[in-house]
Amino acid sequence: MQLHFHTDDPSIQESVQSFVRQWNNLDDFFEVKTSGSTGAPKSIHILKEHARSSARMTGSFLGLYAGQNALLCLSPDTIAGKMMIIRALEWDLNLHVARPSANPFEHVTGTMHFVAMVPYQVQRTIEQSPEAFHENMHLIIGGGPISDALEAKIQELPCKAYHTFGMTETISHIALRNITKKSNRFRLLNGVSANIEDGRLQIIAPHLGVNNLMTNDCVEFFGRREFEWRGRLDFVVNSGGIKIHPEEVERQIAPLFETNFFVIGIPDPELGERLILCLESEPFAIERKTLDPLLPKYHVPCKVYFYPEFVYTKSDKINRLGTLASKDKHEESLL
Repeated sequence: MQLHFHTDDPSIQESVQSFVRQWNNLDDFFEVKTSGSTGAPKSIHILKEHARSSARMTGSFLGLYAGQNALLCLSPDTIAGKMMIIRALEWDLNLHVARPSANPFEHVTGTMHFVAMVPYQVQRTIEQSPEAFHENMHLIIGGGPISDALEAKIQELPCKAYHTFGMTETISHIALRNITKKSNRFRLLNGVSANIEDGRLQIIAPHLGVNNLMTNDCVEFFGRREFEWRGRLDFVVNSGGIKIHPEEVERQIAPLFETNFFVIGIPDPELGERLILCLESEPFAIERKTLDPLLPKYHVPCKVYFYPEFVYTKSDKINRLGTLASKDKHEESLL
């Protein structure tokens, strides 16, 4: 692996070089923290053997080979960033390191063959540097849902694009969804199996050190290898006996908003929980009649909270519970 830095930030350079040294030392494990998007972050040990298997699994699926250019534009302190380094080491790629930013290609020159980004980065890069995406690029997108509007833009790109499914506990993704081919289904990678147990997705991948991992994800299987993701059970809102998946509501109303937003349940003395809408924005008028045609009955949020800025995790995911607990909201309005 050859390193090429496209940033002068000494902290980023040291973080990457430090992890390379850690990977090459005699320890058989390294330590990472979970994202904290659904609970308190925690440290976990990952065996290098398992991380190596994950890197090989992804590289085999995508057809990576020595000498290709890979771009690290995620924080090297997260599992996603560390896995990009490991893939470059395992497949002898040229690893180009950029400062994590909305448009990483603003300061990156040259042709990249393998890139991992979060949806927000993809959106900004399409707007500002669309020429960065080319037919020989493999783009993997993770860290959160992809809106229908962004997905439509991605499908127009000449590169091969995939949406990832995984978590820190599985080291990295264990399934990929082919956005380029307009698929709604994630396909399990080789060596990974899964099923539904007590309404939750259960993952089995011994080569990754994963044995009967119970997740909080709600999915629907199509055969044994493909599934569609419905949402997280720990976010499900039970409002008067009606179960609402916030992620599905968010996907349906996404065309209405250009700013970051999410929906979440709050306690209600009559219904148990009520759905609210949280927007990262200055207050503006939202009329219920704009939401009603897009959502099933009883799925329309009852209130809107406006926040000057959401609370984010270190891996740039929205911390929903942390944001809701924040006292720094503009106001609330009834719908």
